[in-house]
Amino acid sequence: MPVLLLCALCVSIPATAQPVDHSAFTDVLGTYVDAEHRVDYTQLRTDRATTLDPYLEQLATANLETLSRNERLAFWMNAYNALTMALILEHDTVDTIWSITPGNTPETTTESPFALPVGTVADTMRTLDEIEHGIIRERFDEPRIHFALVCAAASCPPLRREAYTGHALDAQLEDQTRAFLHNPALNQIPATEDTIRVSRLLDWYQADFGPDAEAVQQYIAPYIDDPEVQEALRNGTYTVAYLPYDWALNAQR
Repeated sequence: MPVLLLCALCVSIPATAQPVDHSAFTDVLGTYVDAEHRVDYTQLRTDRATTLDPYLEQLATANLETLSRNERLAFWMNAYNALTMALILEHDTVDTIWSITPGNTPETTTESPFALPVGTVADTMRTLDEIEHGIIRERFDEPRIHFALVCAAASCPPLRREAYTGHALDAQLEDQTRAFLHNPALNQIPATEDTIRVSRLLDWYQADFGPDAEAVQQYIAPYIDDPEVQEALRNGTYTVAYLPYDWALNAQR
């Protein structure tokens, strides 16, 4: 009887929750994203039923309650990037993500593609705006996400060729930040003796980095190797200019 009682108690103990497996998304990124971080949307559209869709199905039913902070953040970052890719796959003639909705540009659109329902994640239909602003930016104090979320545009951060994971997240975000800031097509630090020209992401989301342009410079400073430039950034002595944002699709040529 004591043995039977012990077994009955064991049955009632919930199993230890497992981290969400993002390996399927790593396979997609490694196969359809090239060394220039551009996506082969044409081939992925053909293959999506056996590649991207099974991963999206996993996201749809995921339970995040017992995941660590980094596991949850990695999950939502992957969800944003995967659903953005899926949204582009649904429209095979678009030149930019803004072509999906009427107006074709951020200035003239009457409806934002980022406000469209794009897929179920954790049992709830989501929009890209909800994932980025209502979940990631609201719940996680992590400015480096702006160098990792990719909205299918040429001026977006480079799309990483592996999924984000909780155990590697800090190293992945550090690598993304450094790669982004050192990409001369996206940031010129410095551009001239007294000016830096940086991505408009650092303007749009300045509040996530600090209260003003000087704080943005101070945030950038540790990622710059030149000691003189680094010191000038720490002192906030540069004039900050912002590069135009290229919304052209991040598709392989």
